[in-house]
Amino acid sequence: MADGQAQRINQALKSCDSAGCLVKALKWQDTKIRSIGNELVKLYLTNSSFKQITGVLKKEGYYARYYNDADTALIRGAWTDISSGINNVLDVYIAGKSPRYPKIDSISFEKGDTYFNQQVKDRAEAIIREYNTKSGRFYTIPARTALAALALNDRDEAARVLVLTHIHSGLRISANACDVF
Repeated sequence: MADGQAQRINQALKSCDSAGCLVKALKWQDTKIRSIGNELVKLYLTNSSFKQITGVLKKEGYYARYYNDADTALIRGAWTDISSGINNVLDVYIAGKSPRYPKIDSISFEKGDTYFNQQVKDRAEAIIREYNTKSGRFYTIPARTALAALALNDRDEAARVLVLTHIHSGLRISANACDVF
Protein backbone atom coordinates (compact mmCIF):
# COMPACT_ATOMS: atom_id res chain seq x y z
CA MET A 1 0.00 0.00 0.00
CA ALA A 2 2.60 2.55 1.07
CA ASP A 3 5.06 1.45 -1.60
CA GLY A 4 2.50 2.24 -4.31
CA GLN A 5 1.93 5.60 -2.70
CA ALA A 6 5.69 6.27 -2.60
CA GLN A 7 5.94 5.41 -6.30
CA ARG A 8 3.01 7.72 -7.12
CA ILE A 9 4.63 10.54 -5.13
CA ASN A 10 8.03 9.94 -6.76
CA GLN A 11 6.37 10.20 -10.17
CA ALA A 12 4.65 13.42 -9.11
CA LEU A 13 7.96 14.84 -7.88
CA LYS A 14 9.41 14.24 -11.34
CA SER A 15 6.47 15.56 -13.33
CA CYS A 16 4.83 18.28 -11.20
CA ASP A 17 5.89 21.87 -11.58
CA SER A 18 4.05 23.12 -8.50
CA ALA A 19 3.59 22.09 -4.90
CA GLY A 20 -0.18 22.02 -5.44
CA CYS A 21 0.23 19.31 -8.09
CA LEU A 22 2.16 17.19 -5.60
CA VAL A 23 -0.76 17.34 -3.16
CA LYS A 24 -2.86 15.16 -5.46
CA ALA A 25 -0.34 12.35 -5.08
CA LEU A 26 0.09 12.87 -1.33
CA LYS A 27 -3.57 12.97 -0.31
CA TRP A 28 -5.56 9.96 0.80
CA GLN A 29 -8.39 9.27 -1.65
CA ASP A 30 -11.83 8.49 -0.14
CA THR A 31 -11.75 4.91 -1.41
CA LYS A 32 -8.32 4.37 0.16
CA ILE A 33 -9.48 5.90 3.45
CA ARG A 34 -12.39 3.44 3.54
CA SER A 35 -10.17 0.53 2.55
CA ILE A 36 -7.61 1.29 5.26
CA GLY A 37 -10.42 1.75 7.77
CA ASN A 38 -11.67 -1.73 6.88
CA GLU A 39 -8.16 -3.17 7.29
CA LEU A 40 -7.76 -1.48 10.68
CA VAL A 41 -11.08 -2.97 11.81
CA LYS A 42 -9.92 -6.42 10.65
CA LEU A 43 -6.70 -5.91 12.55
CA TYR A 44 -8.64 -4.92 15.64
CA LEU A 45 -10.80 -8.05 15.37
CA THR A 46 -7.83 -10.41 14.92
CA ASN A 47 -5.02 -8.89 16.98
CA SER A 48 -5.41 -8.77 20.75
CA SER A 49 -2.54 -6.30 21.17
CA PHE A 50 -4.17 -3.88 18.74
CA LYS A 51 -7.37 -3.95 20.82
CA GLN A 52 -5.53 -2.09 23.58
CA ILE A 53 -5.58 1.06 21.49
CA THR A 54 -9.28 1.74 21.90
CA GLY A 55 -9.08 1.39 25.68
CA VAL A 56 -6.27 3.94 25.85
CA LEU A 57 -8.03 6.33 23.48
CA LYS A 58 -11.23 6.17 25.51
CA LYS A 59 -9.47 6.41 28.88
CA GLU A 60 -7.50 9.47 27.76
CA GLY A 61 -10.60 11.10 26.28
CA TYR A 62 -9.42 11.11 22.67
CA TYR A 63 -12.02 10.89 19.92
CA ALA A 64 -14.82 11.59 22.38
CA ARG A 65 -17.39 11.69 19.61
CA TYR A 66 -16.90 7.92 19.27
CA TYR A 67 -16.79 7.17 23.00
CA ASN A 68 -20.16 5.41 23.16
CA ASP A 69 -19.70 3.65 19.81
CA ALA A 70 -18.40 0.14 19.31
CA ASP A 71 -14.62 -0.07 19.38
CA THR A 72 -14.57 -0.89 15.68
CA ALA A 73 -16.47 2.35 14.99
CA LEU A 74 -13.93 4.25 17.09
CA ILE A 75 -11.05 2.73 15.10
CA ARG A 76 -12.69 3.54 11.77
CA GLY A 77 -13.78 7.01 12.92
CA ALA A 78 -10.38 7.90 14.34
CA TRP A 79 -8.66 6.81 11.12
CA THR A 80 -11.13 8.80 9.02
CA ASP A 81 -10.56 11.88 11.19
CA ILE A 82 -6.77 11.46 11.03
CA SER A 83 -6.59 10.94 7.27
CA SER A 84 -9.06 13.75 6.58
CA GLY A 85 -7.03 16.05 8.84
CA ILE A 86 -3.82 15.21 6.98
CA ASN A 87 -5.58 15.84 3.67
CA ASN A 88 -6.82 19.20 4.94
CA VAL A 89 -3.34 20.26 6.05
CA LEU A 90 -1.95 19.31 2.62
CA ASP A 91 -4.77 21.18 0.85
CA VAL A 92 -4.43 24.34 2.93
CA TYR A 93 -0.68 24.60 3.56
CA ILE A 94 0.64 23.25 0.27
CA ALA A 95 -2.11 23.62 -2.34
CA GLY A 96 -3.28 26.93 -0.87
CA LYS A 97 -6.97 26.12 -0.50
CA SER A 98 -8.90 28.44 1.76
CA PRO A 99 -9.02 27.29 5.40
CA ARG A 100 -11.97 27.74 7.73
CA TYR A 101 -10.52 31.04 8.99
CA PRO A 102 -8.67 32.45 5.97
CA LYS A 103 -7.70 35.78 7.53
CA ILE A 104 -5.60 34.13 10.22
CA ASP A 105 -4.81 30.66 8.94
CA SER A 106 -4.04 30.74 5.20
CA ILE A 107 -0.88 29.55 3.50
CA SER A 108 2.08 31.85 4.16
CA PHE A 109 3.29 31.88 0.54
CA GLU A 110 1.86 33.10 -2.73
CA LYS A 111 0.59 30.38 -5.05
CA GLY A 112 3.38 29.46 -7.42
CA ASP A 113 6.13 30.83 -5.16
CA THR A 114 9.33 29.25 -6.51
CA TYR A 115 11.04 29.07 -3.11
CA PHE A 116 8.02 27.41 -1.50
CA ASN A 117 7.60 24.91 -4.34
CA GLN A 118 11.26 23.92 -4.06
CA GLN A 119 11.07 23.62 -0.27
CA VAL A 120 8.03 21.35 -0.49
CA LYS A 121 9.69 19.22 -3.15
CA ASP A 122 12.96 18.97 -1.19
CA ARG A 123 11.18 17.99 2.01
CA ALA A 124 8.96 15.44 0.27
CA GLU A 125 12.03 13.88 -1.39
CA ALA A 126 13.81 13.70 1.98
CA ILE A 127 10.76 12.09 3.59
CA ILE A 128 10.56 9.48 0.82
CA ARG A 129 14.29 8.74 1.12
CA GLU A 130 13.88 8.26 4.87
CA TYR A 131 10.78 6.12 4.32
CA ASN A 132 12.69 3.91 1.86
CA THR A 133 15.62 3.40 4.22
CA LYS A 134 13.64 2.87 7.41
CA SER A 135 10.64 0.90 6.10
CA GLY A 136 8.15 3.52 7.20
CA ARG A 137 4.54 2.85 8.07
CA PHE A 138 1.77 3.28 5.53
CA TYR A 139 0.89 6.79 6.72
CA THR A 140 4.47 8.09 7.05
CA ILE A 141 4.81 10.03 3.82
CA PRO A 142 1.58 12.09 3.91
CA ALA A 143 1.78 12.65 7.68
CA ARG A 144 5.42 13.78 7.65
CA THR A 145 4.80 15.97 4.61
CA ALA A 146 1.82 17.56 6.37
CA LEU A 147 4.03 18.31 9.38
CA ALA A 148 6.68 19.78 7.07
CA ALA A 149 4.01 21.95 5.43
CA LEU A 150 2.93 23.25 8.83
CA ALA A 151 6.55 24.07 9.68
CA LEU A 152 7.13 25.82 6.34
CA ASN A 153 4.07 27.96 7.00
CA ASP A 154 5.01 28.68 10.62
CA ARG A 155 1.88 26.91 11.85
CA ASP A 156 3.38 24.85 14.65
CA GLU A 157 0.35 25.37 16.88
CA ALA A 158 -1.69 23.05 14.64
CA ALA A 159 0.89 20.28 15.11
CA ARG A 160 0.22 20.32 18.84
CA VAL A 161 -3.05 18.48 18.17
CA LEU A 162 -2.95 14.88 19.40
CA VAL A 163 -3.51 13.38 15.98
CA LEU A 164 -0.46 14.90 14.36
CA THR A 165 1.91 14.63 17.29
CA HIS A 166 1.08 10.98 17.96
CA ILE A 167 1.23 10.08 14.29
CA HIS A 168 4.66 11.62 14.06
CA SER A 169 6.08 9.98 17.18
CA GLY A 170 4.11 6.74 16.98
CA LEU A 171 1.50 5.69 19.50
CA ARG A 172 2.80 2.72 21.51
CA ILE A 173 0.37 1.05 23.87
CA SER A 174 2.60 -1.71 25.16
CA ALA A 175 5.79 -3.49 24.25
CA ASN A 176 3.89 -6.04 22.19
CA ALA A 177 1.19 -3.74 20.83
CA CYS A 178 0.65 -3.63 17.12
CA ASP A 179 3.08 -1.38 15.30
CA VAL A 180 0.47 0.20 13.06
CA PHE A 181 0.27 3.48 14.93
